[in-house]
Amino acid sequence: MKTINIDILVSDYTGGCRFSKDLYVYPGKGEDTDEGMMRLDTLGFCIVEKGRYEICLNNKVFVLGCQDILIANPNDFYENVKFSSDFDGLLIFASIDLLDGLVEPTHLHHCLNVLKETPVHKISTDLWSLIKSYCAILTVKTALNTLSKSDETAEMIGKAFLADIFNLVLKDVELIPSDKSETRPQALYRRFINLLVSTPMKSHEVAYYADKLSISPRYLAALCKTVSGKSAREWIVEYVMNDVRRYLIGTDLSVKEVASRTLFMNFSFFSKTVKRYFGMTPLELRNSR
Repeated sequence: MKTINIDILVSDYTGGCRFSKDLYVYPGKGEDTDEGMMRLDTLGFCIVEKGRYEICLNNKVFVLGCQDILIANPNDFYENVKFSSDFDGLLIFASIDLLDGLVEPTHLHHCLNVLKETPVHKISTDLWSLIKSYCAILTVKTALNTLSKSDETAEMIGKAFLADIFNLVLKDVELIPSDKSETRPQALYRRFINLLVSTPMKSHEVAYYADKLSISPRYLAALCKTVSGKSAREWIVEYVMNDVRRYLIGTDLSVKEVASRTLFMNFSFFSKTVKRYFGMTPLELRNSR
């Protein structure tokens, strides 16, 4: 299975522009794909200004028209991408790190969870002119790709675009007042969630993430409960099981391969955990697609 990240996009797909290590922009019609299942290692956006865009994302087919935007998460699987002959729009790929400070940290996971279930959103008419302006500026920046180093202004525009898009998705979620500064527990919680989102093979141990954050497992458990109402272990289980579901439903990997990729060392425990979490055996979950 091919993994798509910003480095791969730079080397394999001409016509776009890498503005920094965290931002790659591809204007206009991309290439249809028939390479089989691929895995994203970045956030992916498709904004349709004209024509039609079709993709099979996590084993679900989505067809986008004018004023639609699709947002794919890191670790999402996709295949069978098709562009209509009259397609016009923008493809943007961004590292999860680019989100730092853009969305209130205690609500970032709400946004990511929403996108897992509903990756396609219709942009309202009053916001469409704003989104088109972003697209136009980034398209021109790409066409003027004469810089020998990163374009900081383009990254700033990209960050503003992401902030508006994610707050669009979060419009129905109660946000922390914007004048409330981020506390240390909130900052650590945000970094913990970012680790869970961006790590393809997720450890099941709280201690692994605590070590990455240079704090104790006990403190990580306590701050997650305080900030989000859920323990660190509950968040780990949720993200691991989301990966299990994506692998079982979205790929043809064997059940044992899925257990191995999601770091279950004991296949019997994997089967029992899937049954307890989803109410179905791994094979039943696969056959439900």
